[in-house]
Amino acid sequence: MAKSIIALLVMCLVASRVTARPLGSPWNQGCPAYNQIGFGPHKAYAISGQKMIIGNVQIYNHGRQPFPLRGAAYVLSGPSRQHQPVYGDLRCPGTIIPAGGFLRCGFLAPVKNVLSYNTFNPFFYPSSNSRVGPCYCQQPYPVTPRYGLSGPATSSPNANAFTNSGVAKGLAEAMSEAFGGPAYSEAISKAKTWKGDAFSLAKAVADAVYGPAEANAFSAAQAVKGNAAAATNAVANSIGGPATANGGAQSTAWNGIAAANSKATGNAYGGPAWVNNNAQATGKWGAQANAAGQGSAWGGPAIVQSGANSDARWGPSTATNSADAVSDQAAIAAGSAQAVTSAGPAVAKSGSGALVTG
Repeated sequence: MAKSIIALLVMCLVASRVTARPLGSPWNQGCPAYNQIGFGPHKAYAISGQKMIIGNVQIYNHGRQPFPLRGAAYVLSGPSRQHQPVYGDLRCPGTIIPAGGFLRCGFLAPVKNVLSYNTFNPFFYPSSNSRVGPCYCQQPYPVTPRYGLSGPATSSPNANAFTNSGVAKGLAEAMSEAFGGPAYSEAISKAKTWKGDAFSLAKAVADAVYGPAEANAFSAAQAVKGNAAAATNAVANSIGGPATANGGAQSTAWNGIAAANSKATGNAYGGPAWVNNNAQATGKWGAQANAAGQGSAWGGPAIVQSGANSDARWGPSTATNSADAVSDQAAIAAGSAQAVTSAGPAVAKSGSGALVTG
């Protein structure tokens, strides 16, 4: 299963080439250059038993400026002319692609004869000009037929690094993919050192098609006589089910600088999304904590909670946090940032946004 999904994660002509084919208009008229906006990894499945075609695709922005979209959609096609093409909207978590970033957009298309459609082609409309578009991916993506459902997928690595003298590094990566069953990933990483620096990284990714997805990532770094840095990244994606992402990073430097970075993202197409995230840094000579929680749901609520806390004794203390939730039903985003220091500057920034598209 993993190999089949990974094989589908191919780029469309090196993941970036976009052309314009707006009903007889000249080649590439008005659409952005192929090296600016592109389509990246994708998944598309035709589920014969459910009479449904589901999938998602990423729209990349390789430019240096954010790129606004007027809309995004797709078309399903087949080798036979007996079945008309099926058009539908792509569900994206926003209308602006950040510079150097991407939007992951998904769709669920009820189709009677699902096995009659073997390709789907995503496209978008730039918001700069209402007469421009649609801008298609030059090569359509394949739709993989599925005749049955598989079981659950689980990945739970645990990394521990400890040393009395020297650098301690802990790395844990969890990846689970499931079709028709739950996908669960949990990554725990811990690094501790007495004399030296400590680095800890935990990454958990859970992808589920027609089932729930849950990703948990926890990272802890502790240094007695040195600096400490902890980072986590939890990503849960589900098509046709709920998505849950939990992230937590803790960094402690008893006689150094501490940094903690944590990010949690939950995307659900056809279910709710829950995101919980926290970053905490405690250092004697300085502390920095950064946290970001993002949740998007279509077919259910999106609930996001994220917090950042930094505590420094004799140095600067900085805490930044963001929480964003997008849903077609209900969206809740709660964020907090706290920076404490005994001697030095303290800066705390927190922002939250909730958007209901339905």
